[in-house]
Amino acid sequence: MNGIKHPFEYEVLAGDRESHLQNTQWYTIRLRNLSDDTLAELEVGLHLVDSQGQENIEWQFFGSLVPNESKTLSLLTQASDVAHAYLSVSGQEDNRIFHWNNEVGEAIDKKSITRETIEAKIAELEEQYATKADAFDKRCEENQKYVDEWMTGT
Repeated sequence: MNGIKHPFEYEVLAGDRESHLQNTQWYTIRLRNLSDDTLAELEVGLHLVDSQGQENIEWQFFGSLVPNESKTLSLLTQASDVAHAYLSVSGQEDNRIFHWNNEVGEAIDKKSITRETIEAKIAELEEQYATKADAFDKRCEENQKYVDEWMTGT
């Protein structure tokens, strides 16, 4: 799972490292500061909900991030049967305290969405819409031709 939620760009990878301990799973969290201010006293929480609805929260102190800086954190969690997960971040921006969660219950996939996959999907959609727009323009031209013929009686 990855996304942008001011003041961060974030990425969460589930199971990207193998754990040798039973009923555990590694999560890697990457944050990048999109703010013009240093973000301080950062704490990152990973909320994991299993298939029975039991929630396990793993918190880790993250330190600070200067503008445009990225940091990565790995968490070994005590949950192997994760149905849903979400991320919380608390800290200070310009001496103001903030806290946010990504969408509660948003599933964290085993694979991260990469910039390349997003760009490929955008290109695919642009091509589909361009093709549809071309077809629509062609139909409009044909319809105009019929209207012109009807108006002139030819």
